Amino acid sequence: MRPAADKSIPKPQGQTQALPQTLFKAVFNHAADGMVILDQWRQVLYMNPAARSLLGTEFSERSFCGDLFKCHDNENGTFDDERCFGQCVLSSKIPVEDIEMNITDSKGNDIPVAVTYSYIPFENENPYLLMSIRDISERKRLEEAQRHNNELQYTLQERERLARDLHDGVVQDIAYANMQTKSLLDELENGHTVSQPELSAISNIMERSFTDLRQAIYDLTFRISDDFSAYVKRYVLDYGVRYKILSHVTKTHDIPRVDPFVATQAVKIMQEALANVRKHAEATEVDVSLQYLKNKKAILLEVSDNGKGFETQDTGGCEHYGMTSMRERANLIEGRVTVDSAIGQGTKVMITIPVVSS
Repeated sequence: MRPAADKSIPKPQGQTQALPQTLFKAVFNHAADGMVILDQWRQVLYMNPAARSLLGTEFSERSFCGDLFKCHDNENGTFDDERCFGQCVLSSKIPVEDIEMNITDSKGNDIPVAVTYSYIPFENENPYLLMSIRDISERKRLEEAQRHNNELQYTLQERERLARDLHDGVVQDIAYANMQTKSLLDELENGHTVSQPELSAISNIMERSFTDLRQAIYDLTFRISDDFSAYVKRYVLDYGVRYKILSHVTKTHDIPRVDPFVATQAVKIMQEALANVRKHAEATEVDVSLQYLKNKKAILLEVSDNGKGFETQDTGGCEHYGMTSMRERANLIEGRVTVDSAIGQGTKVMITIPVVSS
């Protein structure tokens, strides 16, 4: 319910009364967000109490913004328009909102903040720059906790899927090989000979089971800690040797660094696509490409094969080949997976991987 107006306060008549300057000062002094006013050279003119508390430093008149925020300094020169948000706003007169960065307080602690830069024209004088700084430590903590929970969920789902695959594949193969071996032993005990093809068939089954088990153990334990594109190249080339499928890797030279969690999920999607090539495509050749899409701030990872293909409209078949898991992993990293395939035309899986700039 809307509170009733206090009738004891007379309603102003005629022209609206100008707000006193002391009100603006009170707004700055009591604002929850840090407020920093800079001149056109990005020298600090004013910091409100919230900004001083957040930065943990005493206000020094005419301090350079780079000295406060540890992003650049006078000795190393200023950032150009494309790299310094403050200079970009001063040049374009267009505000920039919610830029996430880390600042360092006086104790050396990194604090995640969201910064909004606003262009402030003032009468006939030179313009000013207003920086609104908000501590987002709690938000980042909650995001990290949520991401950890999602990662755990998908890890458990991956293990369940792996258990089903082992039961339906390796376990059945080993059981069949064991049954065949016992049958051959019975033949030997009865004085019958054992043929070379029979022994070779059992050996092939065991060799395939060993390969599948080794891959399963690797998939459970791997985690990317080095260069993403280098890891993709190593994995694909090893895949080609292991499964005797001609494999090629192409990549542009500007592939940026990828967050380890994002890279891990992207590689698991690629592994699923390559597993489909091996198990279902009946392909003899596979091509994997990496391309940086600078305008989209994303990496495009494509897995193409020359296999038998399938109708993508056949949702049941498409989902059967692990597409649900692949798309869920892509959603987890705010990426995207699309599939292009047709009967007799092979299959192409396109994975869009977001890149967060430092």
